[in-house]
Amino acid sequence: MLKLWRIVISGFRMVKSGLCWRWLFIGILLGLMAWLIRSLLFGPTAPPPAAASGPAQALKPAPSQPRGPVVAVTTTPVLQSDFPVIFETNASVAALKTVDLRAQTTNTVQSVHVKEGDFVRRGQLLFTLDHRADQAYLEKARAQLAKDQASSADAQRQVERSRELLAQGFLSRSAVDTTLAQSEALNAAVLASQAALRAAEVNLTYNMIRSPMDGRIGVITAHAGSLVLANASAPPMLTITQMNPVTVNFSLPESLLASVQKRQTQGPVAVEVFAAGAKTSVSGALSFIDSTVDMAVGGVRSKAQLNNPESLLWPGQSAMVQVIVDVLQNVAQIPLASIINSPEGTMVYVIDANNVAQARQVQILAQSKTIAAVSGLQGGEWVVLDGKQNLRPGHAVRDSSSKPKP
Repeated sequence: MLKLWRIVISGFRMVKSGLCWRWLFIGILLGLMAWLIRSLLFGPTAPPPAAASGPAQALKPAPSQPRGPVVAVTTTPVLQSDFPVIFETNASVAALKTVDLRAQTTNTVQSVHVKEGDFVRRGQLLFTLDHRADQAYLEKARAQLAKDQASSADAQRQVERSRELLAQGFLSRSAVDTTLAQSEALNAAVLASQAALRAAEVNLTYNMIRSPMDGRIGVITAHAGSLVLANASAPPMLTITQMNPVTVNFSLPESLLASVQKRQTQGPVAVEVFAAGAKTSVSGALSFIDSTVDMAVGGVRSKAQLNNPESLLWPGQSAMVQVIVDVLQNVAQIPLASIINSPEGTMVYVIDANNVAQARQVQILAQSKTIAAVSGLQGGEWVVLDGKQNLRPGHAVRDSSSKPKP
């Protein structure tokens, strides 16, 4: 600054002799002052950047830059794994076996050994009928058998004596033959008495009514003192229903028949059954596919068999059945709520490394409940779940779910 002031004083001394030179000096002085003020405020002018020196620098893409306002969204990761294709439909639970228990002999109920709703085992005693008459018939059959056996033994001794007398010439051959015939008739009577005894023993067992299988007892209609009839049209004394395993009946669409048959060649087709109002499922396998398509229901009648040790399923109950008809190998999976249906097709917003939303077209391969298997995404990417209505491609986003990205 002092140096500049000396230049100014020297200039005034040089040009004080002439007016025009004075104005020239004033213009130069103003220019110097303008240059000095610019240098103090803005600093020295930077040299222009050097041009790119190679093709790699010239082709290097610029990172995506956000535009527009920052939008608050929630995101979710893209998972990649095997995806089961599930068919879901309504079904009804049925028992494998149900027995209506009726008496095989007409008699009076003496005792009832079970209660309604009891679980019984095969061979367990259920009813005892009044068996006094049958016991008497059994004893009579035993007595008749003893009588016939004694007569048969006496006839056999008569045959032996007749043969001795025949050898001594005191008896004719015809008399011996008659004695032998009587012995054989009495032997046959013994066999008949033995059969009658066995029949009496069987009839006696009819008075002890036992369970023919494992199951649960329903309503009991026969009580102590009531008369039961040996008649197929008579009302059952009780009903026993098998509770484990059980089956579910449902209709399989004919469009899925080929896929299910292909799955059967690879092993059992897995089935999950949810009873009405239940939160847990019962697992089983497809056990039967009908040989014809039922046009009334538009599908093929099918059954699945399931183990039911905890009695979560009851015969006659409505249920929801899920059949795994196929498994997509190693596919991307996202929530259905993240997919947008646009005029150009289905799309999602993918968040890149700079937290910028990019639109990407996807194709739904299969869906199950709230999850969809799609093509066009890779596992590990993040897509927008909520807040899509305020987004446009290229908008910066802020994840309000506070979930750290991997």
